[in-house]
Amino acid sequence: MRRITMMAFVLLVLANMKICPAFAAPPAEQLLSAAPAQCSDPSASNWPGLTLKNGDVVGAAILDEIDGYAQSAGTTGGLGGELVEVTTTADYDSDAGEAPVQGSLRMIVEQADRANTPIWVTFSPALGRGATITLKRPLHLGNDVTIDGTCSDITIQGLSRIGLFYLIDRHNIIVDRLRFRKTNYVSGLPNAELGTAIRLGGAFDAIAILHNDLSECGDGCIDTTSGRGKQVPALSRVTIAFNYIHDHDKTMLFGTLNCADGDDCTTQEAAQNAALGPGLFMTMEGNALIRDAQRNPKVFGRVMLHCFNNYIAFQPHQRPQARPSASYGILVLNGGRALIEHNCFVPLNPGNQAVIFTAGTPGTRRAKGDWPGFIRLAGGPQAPVGAIVVQNDPANVSNPPYAYHPIALESLPPPQALACIASRAGRGGAASWDNPACKIAGS
Repeated sequence: MRRITMMAFVLLVLANMKICPAFAAPPAEQLLSAAPAQCSDPSASNWPGLTLKNGDVVGAAILDEIDGYAQSAGTTGGLGGELVEVTTTADYDSDAGEAPVQGSLRMIVEQADRANTPIWVTFSPALGRGATITLKRPLHLGNDVTIDGTCSDITIQGLSRIGLFYLIDRHNIIVDRLRFRKTNYVSGLPNAELGTAIRLGGAFDAIAILHNDLSECGDGCIDTTSGRGKQVPALSRVTIAFNYIHDHDKTMLFGTLNCADGDDCTTQEAAQNAALGPGLFMTMEGNALIRDAQRNPKVFGRVMLHCFNNYIAFQPHQRPQARPSASYGILVLNGGRALIEHNCFVPLNPGNQAVIFTAGTPGTRRAKGDWPGFIRLAGGPQAPVGAIVVQNDPANVSNPPYAYHPIALESLPPPQALACIASRAGRGGAASWDNPACKIAGS
């Protein structure tokens, strides 16, 4: 993948600094890229951020950071379960006849799943800073699980064709402060050759994905769908918050594949989606999406997205045979619903100004099987002057059923707004918005 240089990146963003905070300072990206803080060696009875009793996790600071739909679902992950440390970076493929590896992430997760017991997974400091676990096939997480990268500088990686974490028909899971990569990523490879980094599907619920670093993810970085041809769940809730998602093509899907052709709907199917209402609910809060091309996210079908206090700077990616990718912010289709407020969108290529839109929005391309969704905007302008930002039937987008306190990100001066998001997002991000950069003058 061909990337623009940092200087060119800064110049492009500065050109878009008419309203929104701009991603202009290299130190901010360094902050977003920082690993979790290095902690003193924990013991069996003392692990940073956790309260332990007889080896079980009975309290965890990370639970206070779970907002939005995951909070309303009562997400606690592996709370009440045993604290277990991963002690090796090795992986194995039992489908290929390989024996389980004691102390490996896979063995720990699979044993807890078979026993149907909660578990809180951490990584031994003995693995060292910068340790990498290369998965040989997707790791299917069980119910009531936390994968906790606090104090650990751990990368989860695999070949582009291999999915990394799969959360299918599962509930009550936390994934926190990990780094995800594909080892041979090339933007624009055929989808049949790609696997998603984090995949949510089926009748999942109570999922929180917090403070992770994802890039060069294969297909999507975080894809959340009901599954092709499957019944839409009655209630599936997820919060994706404080992540740093960068340098990727197709960033995030959020939708239901319940039309006859998956996400390509007829007018009747799109109308039915709208009439039946959402079954999947997502909160996006405090994420930094930098140099991603498209699907930031793509929202479609029987879903409801609440997106606030995110920084999204997008640009086309160069694909093989010199084919540039599509490039846009948030696209809402086929009866999907989105409440979008107090974000900052920065189109890094002046030729791609599609920031928030739906099927049929003037100045955007409409694909076969795409029909309008519902969009409601709140707060001040979230994109540069001249960008494509639309509402569509906003009365059909209801307020979320939880309390939240957004920062008026669009009202902050550019350097201050970037510093605010960078103080919280990524593996080294803080646990609150208390950073002085997030304070609005006069408030």
